Amino acid sequence: MKRAPVKPISEVVADPPKRVARPDRFCQITECKNIIPRNARKFCSHVCRNLAMHRKPLPTTGHPTEYKPEFATTVFEQFIEWCDTKGEPTLIPTESSYLIIYNARVPTRELFCEYLYKQKLVKKWMRSSGLAEWAVQHIEFAEVLDILNDIQKTRLINNGSANRYSPQIAKMMLSVNHGMHEKMEVDNTHKMIGILKHVYKRADELERAIVHEQPTQNGDPEQLTEGG
Repeated sequence: MKRAPVKPISEVVADPPKRVARPDRFCQITECKNIIPRNARKFCSHVCRNLAMHRKPLPTTGHPTEYKPEFATTVFEQFIEWCDTKGEPTLIPTESSYLIIYNARVPTRELFCEYLYKQKLVKKWMRSSGLAEWAVQHIEFAEVLDILNDIQKTRLINNGSANRYSPQIAKMMLSVNHGMHEKMEVDNTHKMIGILKHVYKRADELERAIVHEQPTQNGDPEQLTEGG
């Protein structure tokens, strides 16, 4: 019986499969031509990732589409004039009749949003955050908001001292919005002298208490003097 011919080992063992080289991936930053590492996804380094994050378009919150260039010029001037006029009247009853008091209008961002809506310059009542978005996208409107803060500070000081605004409300807004606080000057020298006087006085009291409570060795000192 004939045996089958034995094949050599080189024919039995197959060659290992060859690895297909992957194409190089480059960083998504156009001016950066570095190759992305295998463990990275889009960018070659943190620097390129942060650069891409800063280049993202601004979110479309607020009402950027309703912005008009006249908001930073004529509309703003009309708003300041409207704030200086008398506000809505309030009737306060008295013994004989009524006292009419007109509400003061403090120029604020929220009031500017109300003015734009009442004048039908925008379709919806917007929030003050919408004004901040306009300031980011339009430099001239950012300057208008800075001017609005300065005008508000001046009106609060002048009208608050003249009792046209509530002094308590004016004081609170100056403190919160403009960082103005009352400063109390304290003389540290006189304060330290007062503390030292209190310490010395207390030390004298303790020393006297110890002298009166300390007993003598041979009894009463008065009896010792009489006996001697």
